[in-house]
Amino acid sequence: RLLSWYLREYQDKLLYFPCQPPNATTVVPSPEEWGVPCWEELQVVTPDKTVLHGYFLKQEKDWKEAVTILYFHGNAGNIGHRIPLALALHRTAGCNIVLIEYRGYGLSGGVPTEAGLKMDAVAALEYVHTLDIDKSQIVVMGTSLGGAVAINLTSTTTLPVAGLIVENTFTSISAMVDVLWVEYLCGRLRPLTYNLLTPLFLYCIKPIILQIGWTSINSIPNVTVPILFLSGKKDELIPPQQMHQLYVSATNSPRKLFVPLPNGMHNDTWCSERYFDAIFVFLENNVLQKADPRIPPLEDYDHTLEDIV
Repeated sequence: RLLSWYLREYQDKLLYFPCQPPNATTVVPSPEEWGVPCWEELQVVTPDKTVLHGYFLKQEKDWKEAVTILYFHGNAGNIGHRIPLALALHRTAGCNIVLIEYRGYGLSGGVPTEAGLKMDAVAALEYVHTLDIDKSQIVVMGTSLGGAVAINLTSTTTLPVAGLIVENTFTSISAMVDVLWVEYLCGRLRPLTYNLLTPLFLYCIKPIILQIGWTSINSIPNVTVPILFLSGKKDELIPPQQMHQLYVSATNSPRKLFVPLPNGMHNDTWCSERYFDAIFVFLENNVLQKADPRIPPLEDYDHTLEDIV
């Protein structure tokens, strides 16, 4: 039991980086600094009494009728660092944005763990459902680690969710360990040594020592709402093939759309030309149930695996 605790603690430190960049747990930019005219600061208390910090960016007019996106970010930084993205969504899609910080990140209390982040996500969605908004137009969105958080939440919640948007996320931590093992050791070891060690590690050692799951590939078949997959084809951290595997595995989504963004890298895919167009059309067609004739249907964006690799 002690060994299991030590392995989990050590692995958590390899996955969660709340202190990057420096001062990320003490300095959290506010929406006011970015010129957001209508916003609120939030506090969410989880079942284990952890206090989470958040922001609610509202539309100036008709915010009670607008789509509300609950956004989960990646494994480093804080919600203040995501305000430029949130503000762009706020303006281009005409939606409200709720940013709730994970435990241990930013100004939130606690220490990040897989179980803890899952609890945070549930508490965040429950809180969003207490806001004076249209509860039928809540969309969950996540990037990288946040994609895993969003998939797990959407696949398990009993609260109404109108859609799911995931960007540059992975199938599981186990799959990412495989990727990192190959990237790190291939070329550093002699071929014979590498070929001997790789199956030993991947099939014998890893199943015993790996304590973190985030098995989105197992969770996404349980998602029963429309899903938009935004995949940077030049993602240098998470292989785009993993995004496509999630797309293929989303077998119970009534409508799933895969949008590859040719020049998107892991952290700048949101700067891609079609990124906000895709989100806007997805919301119009699947949440607001109306089509905008100014933008081509999302079917025109849909691609196959051959377009990714």
